[in-house]
Amino acid sequence: MKPIFSYLFAIGFLCVSTAHGLQEVTEFDSQQLEFFESKVRPILVDRCYDCHGPDASPVEGSFSMVSRKNIIAGGDTGPGMVPGHADQSLIIKAIRYDDVYEMPPDTKMPDKEIEILTRWVEMGAPWPSQTDVDVEIKTGFDLNARKKEHWCWQTIKRYPVPKIEQSDWPRDPIDHFVLRKLEKSGLVPNRNAEKRILIRRLYFDLIGLPPTPKEIQRFVEDDSSTAWETVIDELLDSPHFGERWARHWMDLIRYAESGGHEFDYAIPHAWRYRDYLIRAFNEDVSYKQMVHEHIAGDLILNPRRHRTEDYNESVLGTGFWFLGEAKHAPVDSRLEEAMTIDNQIDVMSKTFLGLTVACARCHDHKFDAISAEDYYALSGFLQSSRRQEAMLDPGRKIEKAFEKIQRLKTEANRLTASMIAEIRGMDQDLLAEYLHASMVLLRKNPSWLRTGAAVFEAESLRKYEVTAGKVEVQRLRRQKNIAWQGDQHLWWRDGKQGDSWTLPFSVPTEGTRVYEIRAVFTKASDYGKAEITVNGKKADTEFDFYSPRLTNTGEVSLGVFELDQNNEIKFVLNAPNERAAGNQMVGIDYLKLVPIEDSAETKRSAIVATAQQFGLGSDELQDFVNSVLTSGFENTDHPLNCLFLASTHRGDVNQNFANQLFEKVEKSQKAHDQWVNQSTPFQTFDQGLPKNWFRTGFAFDSSNDDAVQFSAVTDWIKPKGILSSGSNGGRFYGVVRSPTFELKNSHVHYRVRGNNVTVRLIINGYVMDDFNALLFRGCKLLLK
Repeated sequence: MKPIFSYLFAIGFLCVSTAHGLQEVTEFDSQQLEFFESKVRPILVDRCYDCHGPDASPVEGSFSMVSRKNIIAGGDTGPGMVPGHADQSLIIKAIRYDDVYEMPPDTKMPDKEIEILTRWVEMGAPWPSQTDVDVEIKTGFDLNARKKEHWCWQTIKRYPVPKIEQSDWPRDPIDHFVLRKLEKSGLVPNRNAEKRILIRRLYFDLIGLPPTPKEIQRFVEDDSSTAWETVIDELLDSPHFGERWARHWMDLIRYAESGGHEFDYAIPHAWRYRDYLIRAFNEDVSYKQMVHEHIAGDLILNPRRHRTEDYNESVLGTGFWFLGEAKHAPVDSRLEEAMTIDNQIDVMSKTFLGLTVACARCHDHKFDAISAEDYYALSGFLQSSRRQEAMLDPGRKIEKAFEKIQRLKTEANRLTASMIAEIRGMDQDLLAEYLHASMVLLRKNPSWLRTGAAVFEAESLRKYEVTAGKVEVQRLRRQKNIAWQGDQHLWWRDGKQGDSWTLPFSVPTEGTRVYEIRAVFTKASDYGKAEITVNGKKADTEFDFYSPRLTNTGEVSLGVFELDQNNEIKFVLNAPNERAAGNQMVGIDYLKLVPIEDSAETKRSAIVATAQQFGLGSDELQDFVNSVLTSGFENTDHPLNCLFLASTHRGDVNQNFANQLFEKVEKSQKAHDQWVNQSTPFQTFDQGLPKNWFRTGFAFDSSNDDAVQFSAVTDWIKPKGILSSGSNGGRFYGVVRSPTFELKNSHVHYRVRGNNVTVRLIINGYVMDDFNALLFRGCKLLLK
């Protein structure tokens, strides 16, 4: 069979391609050459010749662009162009910023210039024949040859101890090699140093501090054969030994306690890594163990533990990855991620390998035998990792509490399962009696229907009245450890003594309820004193909002108040603080309404009385009420949701109310269905935590995911699709992380409820929005 060739005919030239190279016979007409000279060559000279032109020294990547043949031949990364095929040509991919290469590196070419070069390659890359000089085709860097040639890649060999003339000088085999070199050069060793000099050298070498006169004298006067060893042992036992040598290690891994750049934000917990190093040197941890802990200390199955506090030491070593410079708001987060990873690879390879692996980011290394493929394998490893704060748990107190909770949950699940079996076998008329009694109880005691604290962002309270001045939303930047929710507050300015500011707010539940009101206010040098009232009742204290620097009050209590659906909070400016400058401003971050619950004794008395009224068992009625009060009852898909709605209803429970109830449920269900149909679910939790998600800490423990839930949340009333951090109680810390995914939509919606919960969207590894969100505003959701 004859070989098959592909022929591409175009006006003015003929190009024949083979699988392994290019053999061309080219002829270009005057129009094509004119296009090259007027359109293409100016772009090459202006955009490319600084690094790849005739005067470039050295030519970057061994890729010269002085002729067509040079461009086709390419450089370290292979052929640069396939004439007639722009999409297959490396130079076109590079100027489009398609893949790894982005040329020119400083800024992308205008679209018009990219279009010209693309058209030129598609035309077959016309070039005047008289200037298309014949050049030798460059080949890639020979890594294997480099490994064979350079001494650092050779297998370690044991050489025989050389013979020497002055045989009484060496004290160990290494001295023989040193003395052999000296004798070959006609040199002799220096005489032994005096003891005063020796002890100073020893102190500076081991602990970096000079000996005291008393320590020098003691060593000089010690004539025993173990005097030298005694001092060495003392210095190795000194805490200053770890401090001295940890400093050298920290220099290698570019230790710093802040991120540099413009605002130089602090790196959280950096000092823990520093102290970890000092302890490791003082405890003589092996180099092998140190490397393991630095590279993957979070994955060690049996980690090294702190000697006295018994927490995980190994995980602290991984902190070195994140001690580099960080920008507070990178415009190009993908580029910032690449720069961060490049720094991490550079530091890791220099510290632990003694190699400059980062040079292989753009091409195979010219000195160390490292390929670009090796570099991007490391880059992929780091790109799949994310910064996270670890739980140290000194004394394993959290771990022990968790184990205790597991034992309690096992017993609670057993009892609850028994109760479920009993209820399921109950006579239906009797079951209806218990449900009726539960509804009566809850309608008489609406405060039992605890829905958690309600938080009002002040800037959402847009209706207000002022007797003077102006109210507006003001942006506030984080001040060290002080921050405002959403980085803003509601601000009243230009008021004077006696002026007032009234803010209406609504409570979501019907009827009168008792709440403790908490709030966060702003303090600064030009803020004043104010009297605060809620529905005409004074707060527990008068507030002075003066501070010499910008800060806030933290969450403070205004007192306990009875609230209806519609309420108001009022500020009246008092006499100005003598230290305040000029204005008497007021700023508020948020209000929090915390419902005041009845005591357990009061609840129990009401339950016993109602049980007697209906002729029912008080313990069984208690179980029914607890089921309604369990988290999730207010959800429309909860089996007892209708009972909850009836309990909160203030009118008669009749057929008219029943119809309204069913309409409400149906409307809610339609709205939910519409939201589902218009949204693309990223992840649901119908089957618990998906296998490709990551979990740390104890809050989201999976050991009882399939069991009956704690606090009588049974498998038949538990809302579906919810991942709860409270399955082991409300005091455990934990983190759940999704796998990496591509952002394809303009919005990401979270369905989250709780207190002290943070949801963070990490974009290309960016986490600096803790300090200053700027371009990444909205990537962090905080529920207090």
